[in-house]
Parts: sequence; C-alpha cells; structure tokens
Amino acid sequence: MLRCGILGVCLLWLSFVNVAAAQNSHVALVIGNGHYRDLPNLPNATRDARLIAHMLKRLGYKTVLVTDTTREQMLGAVEQVRVFAKNASQVVIYYSGHGVEINGASLILMQDAPKKGLHQLRHAVSVSELISVFADQPRQKIVLLDACRDNPLLIGANLSGQTDQHIMAGTFLGFAAQPGGSAFDGKARIGPFARAVVTELAQPVQPIEDLMRNVRLRVVTETGGQQVPWSMNSLMRPAYLSSRPGL
Repeated sequence: MLRCGILGVCLLWLSFVNVAAAQNSHVALVIGNGHYRDLPNLPNATRDARLIAHMLKRLGYKTVLVTDTTREQMLGAVEQVRVFAKNASQVVIYYSGHGVEINGASLILMQDAPKKGLHQLRHAVSVSELISVFADQPRQKIVLLDACRDNPLLIGANLSGQTDQHIMAGTFLGFAAQPGGSAFDGKARIGPFARAVVTELAQPVQPIEDLMRNVRLRVVTETGGQQVPWSMNSLMRPAYLSSRPGL
C-alpha cells in the first residue's frame, strides 16, 4: 500500500509521554495516521509512529505521540506541544500516513479526509504550517515526512507562500520519497523509511545530513530504487537527532 491520499475506521489515540518544558530541552511531536474514514488504511503507519516515538524518547526527547486524528484534534495537540516546547532548542516532527504534494507544497492528510475533491484540503495540514508554529524561537526544526509526495487525484489549490522550497531558517526537511514519488507502507511490520531511520538512530550520533544520506541508501536498496528519500535544509549550524547538551 502506498502512503498517498486515496477506507478506514475512526480512532483517536492520544499519548503524552514525559512532557515537560525545560531550558535547552529537545521536544518531538510524532504523528501516525493509519486508519482512515475514506482512504485506504496503512497498517504500518501507526506502528511506525510508535516505534519512532519510542526511539526518540530513549534518546532523551520529550515526546508527544498522536495517532489517527482529525485536523482539529491534531492542531490542538500541536498547540500543546508549542507550549511545552517554549524553551526547547530543537523540535522534531515525524509524520507517517497519507500525504500529497500540491504546487510544491507537502500536505499531510488527517483520518477524516474524503476520497477526493478540493474539500479534502479542509482535512489536511501543510508542512509549512506545522513548521511555522515553532518559529517563535531561533530553534532547530527537523521534520521527517514518511508520506507520498505525488498528487494522484490532481487536486489543485492556491498554496502561495506555503511551498517546501520556502522553508524558514534553521529547518531540515527529510522526505521518505523523491518529489512526485511514492512512499511505501511496506510488507513487513514496519515501513522501509521508518526502518531505516530507526536503524540509523541506533548508530553513534551523526549529523542529520549524514543520517539522512544513510537512510536514503537503505531505502533505495530495500525498494529496488522505487523510493528515494529526499532532503532540503536551511540549517545555520550542525544538527543531530540527540538531546545531549550542545547537540
């Protein structure tokens, strides 16, 4: 199954794990949408999110996990994380689920997104919208998007000013797929992108650019070149997926 926007069950599971704001702390928001009302279910998406959340917590991140949520519910969780992250020097966002790319802007689809039509956008959140929530401080913002980057339903919209190419300073975007490409949910109990990320997080701490390069190699190898993870960034200093002081 592809993590693109095209049946599901409504389920909200909200788990807040050891969340407390602290000076120079690192905070993570992990979102996994696997059960959809009208779109195909993604069996691995919520499992992937839980695994990533567990890994980030082990690394010391104050982690918030949200699964199978509507747009309103997710934005509510984002606002809570924004408050928790008031003094955080780094915020990590990981999303697994259906996604589309429209006019150069990546959007994640909530579990109540309809099968087709412009009104689908009312059940979506743009990646730039997520990033902007945490732009109130000069902190690092790392986003890992485990979702498709195509637009199979040819949904059109004016998303001027919200494209991925106009990311704000101090941001790293890591995509599970190349522009216009598909991200696979995987045949095993974990998707190829999540598997690669978890594998690299278990290695000695490395710069995020190196981590993403190694993730790309693992995913390309596993999918026979069908899925090519991508990245872009506007980082102003080295970034690491680690909550150790100074990183």
